[in-house]
Amino acid sequence: MKLKQNLETFLVKDPNFLLQTSVFLAMFIHLNIKVFGRVQGVLFRQSTAYKAEELGITGFVRNDYDGSVYLEVEGKRDILDKFVVWCRRGPSFAKVTKVEVVESSLQKFSGFVIEG
Repeated sequence: MKLKQNLETFLVKDPNFLLQTSVFLAMFIHLNIKVFGRVQGVLFRQSTAYKAEELGITGFVRNDYDGSVYLEVEGKRDILDKFVVWCRRGPSFAKVTKVEVVESSLQKFSGFVIEG
């Protein structure tokens, strides 16, 4: 109860809190990424998880039925830009031929997981 009262007091004392929070959240984006080429069986998912952890990115990665790798990731735009550049190369045994990137709604992932 005391925490709730403190939070309410804080919000009343700092009317810019919601604006600041909105600006902070606007820096974060969600990307759906599909990577094509020789990307399965070459440690792409494991390398992706390692890179995501290194950069502080949340989301998931999985192999898709068509031989591609599918990712949904969230983080700061500038960090995700670097991550997409990495996805275009992938790990050393991968041969990436195409990467599709679509921005989508935030899902608020809490960590990064390998699915499947």
